[in-house]
Amino acid sequence: MKEENIFPGELLYPILVEANEAKRQTMDCYRALSNNLSNYQKTKDQSQRDEILSSVKKSAKNFLDAATNEKLTIAKSVAAIQCTILHKKVVTLSATGDSLILATILKDRNQEQLFKIRDIDNSPPDMHKKIDEFLVVPQRVDCNIGEKVLAIFPNMTAFYAAKLVGLPNPQNGYHYEVEFHDDIDETGKTPRRLVKNEEIVPFPRNPKIKELWREHLKY
Repeated sequence: MKEENIFPGELLYPILVEANEAKRQTMDCYRALSNNLSNYQKTKDQSQRDEILSSVKKSAKNFLDAATNEKLTIAKSVAAIQCTILHKKVVTLSATGDSLILATILKDRNQEQLFKIRDIDNSPPDMHKKIDEFLVVPQRVDCNIGEKVLAIFPNMTAFYAAKLVGLPNPQNGYHYEVEFHDDIDETGKTPRRLVKNEEIVPFPRNPKIKELWREHLKY
């Protein structure tokens, strides 16, 4: 998976798959136990009840084992999430929803499955976001010239839709060169703006992110 595609749900996909699989196995074992108990209660023949009771005991053990495994898997998943994105810089909607801002993850998920996030400008209040409501800023942006990106406008802290027109090189001081949507200079042309590596992220691809941010992705 390319790092440019990073949003937490994608970045943590293998972790989440493992946790979901453990949960599925637990539910399968629970349904098997429920069915066996139901059959035991309905059956009047003693020989059949003895046979079903054996299945009940086996399915009960399987359920307990699966539940224990699920608990351990979830604990491992939470630890992995903490190591992966805690204190990372992210792009997310501001508290007012009127801009895309650079922020930092302060704490991992609470009981409501939300992450505590703070605007990089330390502007209150802190926000609480779901894992699929922000993009992790990658260490390296692997995009091609001509692709749409999100970048911080010079001397600001908000992200805007832009087109990548130049890659880092000695001539531009190893900055990315972008053209922002609706950015017109005094000559009536769209100027090339220089942005740092930590000020640019690939255009979001996740449908939910695109829907949440649709007003800010117009280019």
